[in-house]
Amino acid sequence: MLQQDDMKGAVVRRYCRFNLKRRGYMLAEILVSLWLITVLAALAGKALFDYYHARDHYLWRQAAILAADAQLQRYQAGAELDSQPSEGVMADNILLRTAVEPGRDQWQGFKRVTVTASVLVQNEEKVREQISGYVSAEVRP
Repeated sequence: MLQQDDMKGAVVRRYCRFNLKRRGYMLAEILVSLWLITVLAALAGKALFDYYHARDHYLWRQAAILAADAQLQRYQAGAELDSQPSEGVMADNILLRTAVEPGRDQWQGFKRVTVTASVLVQNEEKVREQISGYVSAEVRP
């Protein structure tokens, strides 16, 4: 009878040791899993932040290109050089500058107009785009 009790005790002790080792192994698995999830979440957050930053930069760049092109088309349609578009037509943070130089060679009689659109984005980053074209130098009515 004593021998059977010793065997039962040995089995229980062996089971308890196995259970403690197994529990420790599960804890390590959980900690590694949590660490991996944290790293993946941090990488996903950085990627998302970079995406939004690139998207905003692209959108403001497109806005600058469109504003400069619209200003050049205004000049080609007969608007005064260095005149600004009316209020409310474009975003307030877009600044337009115009440079005029006489046309050379086959462009004699025209003016080369370069419109530069500058945009100051939220994080103090500046987006700058230039568009050039020729405008007739004749006086328009």
